[in-house]
Amino acid sequence: MQDLLDDTSLSMKYPHSIRWLGLKMAVEAVYECYASVISALSHLSSENAKAKRLHKYFSRYQVALLIGLMFEIHTELGVLSCQLQRSTVMFSEAPALVKKTIGHLETMMVEDGESLKRIKDYIVIEEDQAFYNGEKLTHYSEVVTDHFAQTKNTFIRKILSNIRKRIPKTDSAILTNIGRVLDPQCVSDCDKLPEILLEHFSFDKTIKIGHGALQEGDKYESTEVHVQKLIDRGQLLKEWPGVKSMTLKHGLTCPEFSKLTRIDLCIEVTSVECERSFSEQNRLKNKFR
Repeated sequence: MQDLLDDTSLSMKYPHSIRWLGLKMAVEAVYECYASVISALSHLSSENAKAKRLHKYFSRYQVALLIGLMFEIHTELGVLSCQLQRSTVMFSEAPALVKKTIGHLETMMVEDGESLKRIKDYIVIEEDQAFYNGEKLTHYSEVVTDHFAQTKNTFIRKILSNIRKRIPKTDSAILTNIGRVLDPQCVSDCDKLPEILLEHFSFDKTIKIGHGALQEGDKYESTEVHVQKLIDRGQLLKEWPGVKSMTLKHGLTCPEFSKLTRIDLCIEVTSVECERSFSEQNRLKNKFR
């Protein structure tokens, strides 16, 4: 059907939720070959019950719009995902990448992006009926169009909320400032950075450690543990003038900044390297071994 309609030759992808770009690739395949998908399902629906059910779903007007929207959203999230997967990504880059993605998603709430525009351009309205490449789209009406716009904005707002919750500003600021304070190229212009980091590392804290609830039915309990401060405030401020514009190799002369350096080395921007190691392990030791 792709050949007959001069459509992109792509296989349909299974939407693996545990893969970073699994959903994007699945949506992209349907988006690029939407005309072939509904034509093939229409051809098969007379003799195949599963194809009939799929055709009933994919031939709906709102689903056509949804495919364009989902591809648009997953493209933006895919760019962010790929950027954060780089082994060379730095703390200071992450907030800017997140902010850029949030800005693009917010723009989608007020105007259609290229993918959704393309879907709408291919839809022809004749006598209150919608057609995509000659195939009829069901459930078309102005009410459905308005409902889709409301659903789109609600969905994007939830995605924005999820991103902000997963990457909170407080954590981003701490990680960014650790990166900046230990970077010899920019440390000389950042007199306020020690204070920002001291607010997080120079006070005793009480934290909760959870126990149980690893399996359904397990009892969950938490205990409070007192954690002493990691950095001495006064000593770090004394060391700061001598640390400017130099690398932190002097553990004896700058012990508190040496601690910050060790903290920095322990923090990964993302868990990508850990996930890559699991993937490598699965390739080396597969189920046949």
